[in-house]
Amino acid sequence: MHLVLVWLCCCWAVVASQPGTVIIT
Repeated sequence: MHLVLVWLCCCWAVVASQPGTVIIT
């Protein structure tokens, strides 16, 4: 569970760091 949350957080951070990216929650 922990590793999944960390992976999702990292993935979200990478997507959010990209300009012009639409984040769908």
